[in-house]
Amino acid sequence: MRFRMNSPQGKSIRAMVCGGDDAHPGEDNAIAQGAQSLPRATIPLLLDVG
Repeated sequence: MRFRMNSPQGKSIRAMVCGGDDAHPGEDNAIAQGAQSLPRATIPLLLDVG
């Protein structure tokens, strides 16, 4: 079975190896740091744009 790492299967495997629910390790920390100084009401807008 052949697949590319940027395919849905590859991303799923990469997420499993990284121990997260996505293929971008550290993304949760980056979002938390970026949203730290924003008013709480604007955070969902920021996440919708991303």
